[in-house]
Amino acid sequence: MTVVRPLPRSHPFPFLVLGLLILAASVWVFLLILRGVYGRFDLADLMPTEKNLSVAFAKQKIGILESRYSDNLLPEGSAWLHDNMSTWKKFLASTGTDYEILSDQSIESGPISQYSILILPGSRALSDREAEAIKRYIDHGGSVFATGGTDTFKENGEWRGWQFLSQVFGLQFTREITPDQQTRLHTLRGGLPITGGIPAGYSLRVATWDNPIACKVLEPRTTQVSTWYNFRSDGGLASESIESTAGIVYGTYGLGRFVWMGFELNSVLGNQDDYVYFDILCRRCVDWLDGTPSAQVRDWPAAYRAAAMVVLPCKDDSASEQSLLASASQYKVPLSSFLNPSVAYPRGLDGALARSGDLGALLKDPAAGMQLPFRDNNPPVAAALLMSGSGSDSALSSMLASGWRYVVVNSVSDRAVPRKYSRDGRDLVIFSQTARGDEEVVGQYGLTDTSLQLYTYREDVDRVLFQGGLYLLQVHANIQGRPEYVPVLNNLWAYLREKDFWIASGSEISAWWLARSAVNVNVRSLGKRRIALQISNTARNEVRDAVVQLNINRPAWNIALSSDILGTVIPPYRFNSRTQVLDITIPRLEGGALLSLFVDFDQPPV
Repeated sequence: MTVVRPLPRSHPFPFLVLGLLILAASVWVFLLILRGVYGRFDLADLMPTEKNLSVAFAKQKIGILESRYSDNLLPEGSAWLHDNMSTWKKFLASTGTDYEILSDQSIESGPISQYSILILPGSRALSDREAEAIKRYIDHGGSVFATGGTDTFKENGEWRGWQFLSQVFGLQFTREITPDQQTRLHTLRGGLPITGGIPAGYSLRVATWDNPIACKVLEPRTTQVSTWYNFRSDGGLASESIESTAGIVYGTYGLGRFVWMGFELNSVLGNQDDYVYFDILCRRCVDWLDGTPSAQVRDWPAAYRAAAMVVLPCKDDSASEQSLLASASQYKVPLSSFLNPSVAYPRGLDGALARSGDLGALLKDPAAGMQLPFRDNNPPVAAALLMSGSGSDSALSSMLASGWRYVVVNSVSDRAVPRKYSRDGRDLVIFSQTARGDEEVVGQYGLTDTSLQLYTYREDVDRVLFQGGLYLLQVHANIQGRPEYVPVLNNLWAYLREKDFWIASGSEISAWWLARSAVNVNVRSLGKRRIALQISNTARNEVRDAVVQLNINRPAWNIALSSDILGTVIPPYRFNSRTQVLDITIPRLEGGALLSLFVDFDQPPV
């Protein structure tokens, strides 16, 4: 008889330990995966708490005030408020954002903290309770998008004053833009979080029928975005005029944010570009107010805040360029010189001009072929300066087909940066006038005092610096190039470098502009502490020293960059904790290359 012996009983403790180890390893791997995707996070962020669930399932909702108190200020039968509200509704519908129309009473009784953004379109009359509720809302972390003279009247139509603009927006009222002209140009700065994608110095055309407002920024928490100052038509000192004519600002109040415009949305008129760029501006404003990160490529290479190009037209053979050439050589300022193909210049002049920078053709007919006035075997530069006008579309197409690379036009455009003109895979860079040349300063103004000459040039430099654009200066050998006036240019060159201008020739700037225009940036938020960036170069040629400006748009510190692609060299970067803007300098990005980056950061405790 076979005796079956029972197997020895196993102790459960080892299995329990093994199970716990497997569970711990699984949790550890899971956390590593989460960290790889979302970057830094706290375990508290994973807990299904009421706060986390409300954030996860929250849907952005905007409140827009339809103020009957403000409507009562208007003449009987006026459709101003209705038209203004219709414009806002169309804009919000185009963004796909949920919104809710609010009455004066709903704000007075509250609460309004459930709205991510509160829009105050032309809300000139508010009650005391209403104004205080809005102040508490923004002070506790809400965001306000306001237009016009907010809270300048009481609900009964009695004048209140400009206290709301001063207290909340940090502004000082300076004047109303009277309807002496039907429209007024309104110039935008470039390089700001809310002006990304808009050419620096772009001028919107704004109607003056409802007396737009100009203000001066009083506090560092507020940033000026635009100016009503027009250097071609307005008198007075440029720097002071720019500071006192802000028409758009953004900033912070308490824990909240605001954007203020001194005009209404339906006041913007003009061509298709005006509407396109204004739409971009409004969308950027909403993104900034909502804390959405954004990115853009800065207009100029690293270390430069603006650019400068010196144009020398040589219209006849009688003037001597030696003093001007000596000044440019001494201060290492490249010139973009232009000779008239029909003029017989002294032998050797074209060589001297070519050694100082670019040498192109001075053209009366934009459709002229590439017949450059070169002698002495100087290398040709396919550049032209038009004697008059800006060139029609057919003329520019003809120049592009003939092989011209860049053209300087004798007219003012709608921006302070070059414009790329493309057809059939070819590119032509167009430079417009952005500053007063010596024909105006010395010729028209009659300024023979060198200190006044320098002051006038410096004013234009400061204005272009405010815009972040290109300072294009036309000088002539027989005007500012005269020996007694050349010291003015010497001082001007030094001033440009002091203000961090990139002084370059037309060929250098046009090559940079084409390369910079080919760089695209995509930004995506991955959780509360990580942002993904993809920087691509869509051109064949490499780009050097491009700066990608990432607006993190939330309180951040302890910044770190990494990449999900092995072997990626992390570029240098610099973070401004006050503005939450991260500047990433790309030393070299090859044609067709893609740079993928993660930006990780910590957030201060609330």
